[in-house]
Amino acid sequence: MIKRSRGLIDQLVILRGQYDRRSVGRLENVLNRLQGFRPADAEQLVRVHDAVLFLRAFPPSRAIAALADRWLSGAGGHVERLKAAGADLSLFDDERFSGMAGTALRDTFTYEVSRWLVTRHGDQVHAD
Repeated sequence: MIKRSRGLIDQLVILRGQYDRRSVGRLENVLNRLQGFRPADAEQLVRVHDAVLFLRAFPPSRAIAALADRWLSGAGGHVERLKAAGADLSLFDDERFSGMAGTALRDTFTYEVSRWLVTRHGDQVHAD
């Protein structure tokens, strides 16, 4: 299963920037197959999340945008499942990967941004 998962992730990464009809069809197939995908570790989750975010920002079709939304809506659940399994999530400490649903976002914010965050997400905001 792990080899097949790597193959799917590799296909996703390769196809995400290809916009010809054939590639878009293959990409839809890969995204459909990834809907039930359960990342084995943080690295797999980050690779898929990054590719799917790209596809959501630059979707080659409405179907791809919808599939990307569907996958992204479950990203927090993947993080929680990995946490519960005791997986090493230190990868999310890197600012390049922080901010995914279910992870912490660490940064230095202006007063205005900090105030907006507290107003909008009060009990989820912590200051160091």
